[in-house]
Order: sequence, then structure tokens, then C-alpha cells
Amino acid sequence: EIYQCDWSSDVCSSDLRANTGLFNAAAEMPRIWVAAPYKESVFSSATLIAAFSETWARRLREGDKQLAGLNPAGRKWPNAVAVHQVVGDQFVPCRGHKKSLVIRRAIGSAPLFGFFGRWVKSTVPTEFLALMDKLWQEGQRFHFLVATRKPELVPERPWIVVRSFPYGQVPYAISACDAVVMGNRGPEYDFCGSLKALEAAACGVPLVLGRSSARAELLGKDYPLFVPWAIPFVRLHVDTLRNCVGRVLDDPKGLRELLRDGLLRGAAFYRKEAAAARLRALTGSILQ
Repeated sequence: EIYQCDWSSDVCSSDLRANTGLFNAAAEMPRIWVAAPYKESVFSSATLIAAFSETWARRLREGDKQLAGLNPAGRKWPNAVAVHQVVGDQFVPCRGHKKSLVIRRAIGSAPLFGFFGRWVKSTVPTEFLALMDKLWQEGQRFHFLVATRKPELVPERPWIVVRSFPYGQVPYAISACDAVVMGNRGPEYDFCGSLKALEAAACGVPLVLGRSSARAELLGKDYPLFVPWAIPFVRLHVDTLRNCVGRVLDDPKGLRELLRDGLLRGAAFYRKEAAAARLRALTGSILQ
């Protein structure tokens, strides 16, 4: 068996969407297992354990137990490597495309923030919502597009717009936004990849998000819209969040133009061709 994965897992079904073609097309590749879910017997027989970030791979190699159940025995796995996620080919800048323009015109011309992904307790951007409530009361005007198939879970606000998009329409919806907001994540996600952040970067759209190891790998350690944690992975630093949101509200076009090239350069590392070359190099070095 070339590639193994528990496709019923939330991690694998949603976050490895574009990786599957890469792995399954590699008919000559050795036995590969994605580093989630953890299965010791399979880890032991795998030639390569593929992690979504270098931080994750390093912690598996070092035998770190603090991986949210992903290495409960603290065993060292020297064959753990960072394969990273792959961004789909359809995620490209398309702000001027008719489909993006239609989405934007239907919502309005005020600065538009977007949220893409599951809207559940562990991902809801609670500090962002609280801040935007205050800004709205102060007279600021904006919209927040929440893309979800479960609108009943999203709180009603005059500035929140809830829509559901087929997967093929998501790049246009992302590109219609002035910035994408990433939700709160627990400490177990510090090392994980972030496909939604990657898709936004590939569309050249700025992100406002809490800093983590995996996100710093994608965006660079000095990315200007990272928000530090006031309480690690529980609450964002509100003043910094307000400053980042303020930059979007003050000059959305200028901020997009300022960050666009850097975002696209970072996302290029995760394109299928680059990922395939790294995978070939990795498996070759492991087999030697």
C-alpha cells in the first residue's frame, strides 16, 4: 500500500484535500503515513511519516509527548519529515474576476473581512467579534463574510453576512475580501498546518491571525498582521488585534498591494510542483 490515511478523520479529509493527488500519483513511492491520526503499529512500518510543518516533524523526531495525543508514548520517530500541505491550483488571485466582483457588490463597498472554514467553538474568532462590535458602536463601517454551511451557528450582527459557497467558488469569495480572519486555536494546533491560511495567501489576500509555529513557516516570522497571544492560545492580545484590524480599515487597497507579493511568494512553496519535487527528494534520501 503506497499511501495510508484515515479519511474519516477531520484532519485528513479537510486539510489534505490537495495532497491526495500528489501522494496517490506517486506509484513508485514507499509507504507513507500522515502524522494524524496516531497509530503506533503503522508509524513503525512506515518509510515516511509526513507532518504538515517542520515544527511538527521535529517534535516527532525528538519524541515530544506534548502533541495533543499525536505521540502519546513520547517515542522518537526519526523518519518523520515535513511534507507540508499542498494548495489547490484553483487558489490564485482573482479579485478582478467577474465572480469575485459579483460577490463583493452583493455585500457592499465597505471594508470586507472574511472567515472560511468550520465555525465551531475551537475556531470561532471570539476576540475579533468582540472588537468589531466595539468598532461598530464607535461608528466604523465594514462587513464580515462568514462562509459556512451552518448559518444557525453564527451570531446575528448588522455587519455579519453569512453565505455558503461550493468549493469551486471559494477562491472567488476569498479574493473578494480585503482580509481573511483566522479563528482561535488551542495549544495543540501550534505545530499543525493551516490550509485555510494557505489558501488565502495563495489568493494574495492579507490575513489577520494569531501567531503559531506553522503559520510563521508559511507567512514568515516578521509577518506584520500576526497577533500575539495574551494568554497562550486562549486569548489574543486585544490592542495588537485592534491595530491590525485598523490597518485593514484605514487602507484596505494599500495593505493588499503591500502584502500581496510576499503572500504569493510564501504560497509558491506549497504549490503542487514544488511539493512533488520535495517529496521525491525526501523519499530518495530516506531510501538511501
